Amino acid sequence: MDPIDKFLKLYSYKFPKGYPDMNDEQDILLLENILQDLNIILEQPVAKENLSKGIEILKKELKLTDEYFPLVSSTRAKVLVPNSERPKFNEILSNIEGFTKNKDNEFKFENVTFLIKPIEKNPIMVDGELSTTKADTDIKEGLVVVFYDLVSRGIPFESFSTKQEELNLAQLEQIPNGVIEDVDKALGSGVADKVNNWLNMAKSKPTDSTVVKALNNAYSIGNVLGTTYPESRAIRDERFNNIRKTAQELTGLEQDKWNPGDIYLYHGEEDLTQGTKDAREQKSINPINDLFNDEWGATINPLTAISLKDEKAQPGRAKSYVARYGKLADGKGDIIKSDDINQIQNLIDQQRNEIKKLNGKEFGGVKIKYSFKDTNNPENLKTKRRKLASLELLNFLASQGGSNPIPVFLGIFAFGEGLDQEKRANPTFFKLTGKDKGLDPALIKSYPRGASVQFVENSEFEIIDSLNSGGVTMVGNIQVNDQNPYELRKSIRTSSSNPLSPVGIT
Repeated sequence: MDPIDKFLKLYSYKFPKGYPDMNDEQDILLLENILQDLNIILEQPVAKENLSKGIEILKKELKLTDEYFPLVSSTRAKVLVPNSERPKFNEILSNIEGFTKNKDNEFKFENVTFLIKPIEKNPIMVDGELSTTKADTDIKEGLVVVFYDLVSRGIPFESFSTKQEELNLAQLEQIPNGVIEDVDKALGSGVADKVNNWLNMAKSKPTDSTVVKALNNAYSIGNVLGTTYPESRAIRDERFNNIRKTAQELTGLEQDKWNPGDIYLYHGEEDLTQGTKDAREQKSINPINDLFNDEWGATINPLTAISLKDEKAQPGRAKSYVARYGKLADGKGDIIKSDDINQIQNLIDQQRNEIKKLNGKEFGGVKIKYSFKDTNNPENLKTKRRKLASLELLNFLASQGGSNPIPVFLGIFAFGEGLDQEKRANPTFFKLTGKDKGLDPALIKSYPRGASVQFVENSEFEIIDSLNSGGVTMVGNIQVNDQNPYELRKSIRTSSSNPLSPVGIT
């Protein structure tokens, strides 16, 4: 066996994708640690020395301390700064002698690299402990696996409360080391390490509201999974990635738009490669979709797709929906750079006049309502620019439906829910929404295979346009197959602090 193949066979389970992704910082660091454990030294003494030298220079120039320079590898380090101040630090670094910026916005110093990253997405370490109680997506998903495993093992837990300090702390102390090993197997060692660090921090802050909410959200989902599927296990390994990659090739959809499942539950020992092999041979998604169970609690088929959501999570994003219009969509949503606020207002008025033409029109039992809301917000160049871009993108999307814009708007709403209204290629998946208080079980919502999405008949599709706000909101009532209808909101806006960042659909 080729040495590289042998290495990947032995250690693939440690990497989320089943192999080291050299564009992923955590994978690079993990790979170096494995090789060093095998006495294979990759470090170049000169590079290590230059990295330390560069950090010392930056500490002095940026007035930061050691914890703001976490290592990515033996030749790369992050520079953690407040997200809103990244442009300022970029400029400072650009003017420091010896540091040069490349096309990837990385700073080179000798033969090492520094990357400016936001603190908010990169918890810093103080005295070996996490300084933030906020749980990122990796930690949230890892905590779900932790509680799923604990409940499956029969280890009793109760919801967490800020009024029960001793109980909270005692419960966290019950978590055995073997549970983190299961997170490693399910989500990779990088996630397992982050979860372990976060739990160690949480044990010392059992009444912190952010900690309690994160634990309760994960527990409410993990408890439902553990009681429903006690003999199964969560996977997001090479098999998971191979299925998603094959599905993307066959459907042309993004992987999470074919199937939004964050993890798959594996119910046995069945070989999953046969399904992907049959799908490629038949050039059909059906053999892959056949791997997934259509009923909650069923284990007849080998997999169940689970999409994980916080109680306060925002609706799914439909940003990439615009990309399906190809070159026609180029530049739509871009921010105009003009500083003439009167010119921008005139363009806004033109766009509003176009949207107003839709007001009161009915298409197939759905009436469009345009609502203009006055506000006390002062005029602002940044919000005016964003408003213009939002209105232009909305009008562009409406125009793609020809004389009937409703199918386009419906497609946006379906896409945000992880369903493609045109191809309907999804397998059945289940969205589990956790509870902040943990007293109630997670909410379970089924999205059936090849689901069809419709606006509720005789309902309104409302377009809300508030004066001097930077975006536009769309509100509709949708129904997935014959399930109960529910209200959904989508906004065309930007969430970036960069005044020239384009708008998209969220």
